[in-house]
Amino acid sequence: MGFWDAIQWRPGIGDPTVMGWLTVAAYATAALYCIRVLRASEQLFTQYVKRQNFLWRFLVVALVLLCINKQLDLQSLLTDTARYYFKQYNLYDKRRFFQKLLIISMLAISVLIFIIGALIYRKVLRPNVLAILGVVFLIAFVVIRASSFHHMDRLIGTTVGGLKVNWLLELGGLALIIANAR
Repeated sequence: MGFWDAIQWRPGIGDPTVMGWLTVAAYATAALYCIRVLRASEQLFTQYVKRQNFLWRFLVVALVLLCINKQLDLQSLLTDTARYYFKQYNLYDKRRFFQKLLIISMLAISVLIFIIGALIYRKVLRPNVLAILGVVFLIAFVVIRASSFHHMDRLIGTTVGGLKVNWLLELGGLALIIANAR
């Protein structure tokens, strides 16, 4: 059986629900706010303009990619690909170890990115802290979501006040970025 026959992912709209499209709109809105910050950066930031602009350019690119990913569901393609190769190399029964390793590694990398960002932007941290926290949170969330742990899927699938934790986490990271960019 070939790769494309063995995996479940297919190109298409991954989340055609109202909340799926609302999340796509939130990613696009956050990217547009970041572009607005970039355009106004000459007036807003007299010092450290290059550092500021790098951060906001990074955010624009990351948010656009995450916006596209939201509906293409590329993390599912990554998960299916990993599952396929784990089966091909007889490692599937050890997948939990690798999933844990992936989550721990990506959370550590996210914390490291936050610390490095805080050091690089320490003189201008206060006006950027929400954006830095928001993007680190989104990176960690996407990686945890892509790891396909069933108990993680259950956690982010639970509801709080009628809203899925999944929505609260993803939209919360975007809200931090938008709040910072306003």
